[in-house]
Amino acid sequence: MSILILFWKFLIVFGLIWYVATIVIVGIKGFRNIKDMLEAVSHEKK
Repeated sequence: MSILILFWKFLIVFGLIWYVATIVIVGIKGFRNIKDMLEAVSHEKK
């Protein structure tokens, strides 16, 4: 029983870390894309 609880705790913690890491990675990539787009737009206006 205790092994099962430990397994579920590990699974939940791993899931949360994976979830946060995915958001951070996607957020950084998205931020870079937006930055590139804004730079491209500002260059076009000049």
